[in-house]
Amino acid sequence: MYPLICFKILLLIATVALRSTAITSLTTTYLGESGRYASAALVYDTRWIALCGLLMLLSYATRNRWVWGCLQWLSGGVIALAVLDLYIFQTTWQRLSWDGVITFGGEWSAAVDLFVKNLHKPDVLACSALLGVALLLLLAEPVVLWRLPPLKSPRRVYVALGSPALLALAVAPTPWLESRALGTIKPLAVDVLTYQWAYSTPPAVDAATKAAFIERYAALHPAAQPQCPAGWSRQGHVVLVIMESLSSHHSLRVAGLHDWTPKIDEIFAPGWTFKNFYANGFRTDLGLAAILTGVEPVAGDATGSSIYLNAPGAKALPARLRHHGYSTHFISGSSLFFLDIDQWLPGIGFEHLHGPQPAPGETKQNYAFQVWPDQQTYDATLKIMQQTPAPGLFVVNTMSSHMPYQHQETLERGEQAAMAYADQAFADFYRQLERQGFFRQGGLLVLTGDHRSMTPISAEERDRYGASAPARVPLFVLAENLPPLSVSLITTPLQQADLPASLEYWAGSSACLQWRQRNIFALSVEQPQRCIVHMRGDNQRYLNIFCGERMVEVEMSAQGAQATTDQQQPPGLSEALDDLIARRLGMQLH
Repeated sequence: MYPLICFKILLLIATVALRSTAITSLTTTYLGESGRYASAALVYDTRWIALCGLLMLLSYATRNRWVWGCLQWLSGGVIALAVLDLYIFQTTWQRLSWDGVITFGGEWSAAVDLFVKNLHKPDVLACSALLGVALLLLLAEPVVLWRLPPLKSPRRVYVALGSPALLALAVAPTPWLESRALGTIKPLAVDVLTYQWAYSTPPAVDAATKAAFIERYAALHPAAQPQCPAGWSRQGHVVLVIMESLSSHHSLRVAGLHDWTPKIDEIFAPGWTFKNFYANGFRTDLGLAAILTGVEPVAGDATGSSIYLNAPGAKALPARLRHHGYSTHFISGSSLFFLDIDQWLPGIGFEHLHGPQPAPGETKQNYAFQVWPDQQTYDATLKIMQQTPAPGLFVVNTMSSHMPYQHQETLERGEQAAMAYADQAFADFYRQLERQGFFRQGGLLVLTGDHRSMTPISAEERDRYGASAPARVPLFVLAENLPPLSVSLITTPLQQADLPASLEYWAGSSACLQWRQRNIFALSVEQPQRCIVHMRGDNQRYLNIFCGERMVEVEMSAQGAQATTDQQQPPGLSEALDDLIARRLGMQLH
């Protein structure tokens, strides 16, 4: 029995050491220093060791075989969770969370595909071996424990002496680690149990709050009618490219930090570059929901973690443009089976879906996750456009700049290499559009990112953007005869959810904007300040709301949405909070 206990402790120590090493590598690469983050991870992870030791120690307080065996098996489960969390961190730079398990747990083939693509990394290979051992231990331990009888006499003295110390270590507060110095790295440093407690999905809105809010919201905004100005009626093809992880910090033209997309910067030099543009979420499904439906992606109480199920389609981009005679196409660089997006897209107005096709007879239960290189995605788009009479909407969702970052042709690894490939592929696509007369025929080309890259925020980026750095993506617009873009509009805060009404305004005879939407083509219209909502990735109980130069942290709780600020509330915040609660309750926004 004792060799098994020693083996479990050594396995857990190896896991803790590997996690500290992984955080050191990540923070050194992006931040240039790592000491405080690695030490924070070590301190937090002592809770794993303490909890595992406590369970094993408590097993010696009983002669009951079942209680003894269950406690020993639970200690093995703690180890398996720790290793699984480490594996997810090393492959995605995210954490194991129950919300993530609910959302992505059914995408087994995608998980296997990601696993295979990451096996070239020595740390991932080592972690995979640890995970295999931990899972094997978890499966085999009941048999081993059944064959080994418990100690004949309980060691209650040892239990009495050791349990309080281990319990204190497992739950001890770490106030010196709670400071904002850890910033966005803090969720990566904490142990997974703390992460579940502090960063899990928010609770449902309670019944009393819901009833009172519905009555107040209905009375508060009876006159908040949509504004429906006459549009530009261009009636040309609209190509909207949503590039995976394209971030403001990638573009020298936008942020002045990295020159990783020089060709994109050059292409849009004669067009419009919006340098104060915000993503409404931290991952792809959130970005797509905002860009395509025009509302902030907030999971509702009735839909759990599924953003798509809570993303309304009545005023979505494809539905808007179909009203003006457009055919609507969604071209995906990844399988349309993923997260059931093939069921959601037709519901918001897409008539034609294109992407990697499953093998004959393949079902959602057994499909192999497929991804096209960006060049193949763009080639498919060009072919579809040639077969489609104007006007048509073509939303192109690329994937080659997704982690694990790798240049698709040279196989060079790293974020800069992946963006170099994405930059070149987009430039080739642009040249083909020019040859086909896309711009001469009145076409509009729009490029943005679905979310900021899932990498740590550098000190330079933090200095440039402050608290809004995790939400910053670029927006580029190009067409013939675009009027000059005013300085005021370049710096006006805009968001992904502004695109559906804006593109309808460009393409159609009119476009209706809800009271918190803005039109990127309204060159001279004075618009009141509004607040922009960003769904965070580090803590899903909280949202960031940006009101001008201020950032307000908002907790989603059983009481709806509560802002935390020690200053006077900025203009537009109360309206944003009302809409947040309404979205959580599945109500129609005003």
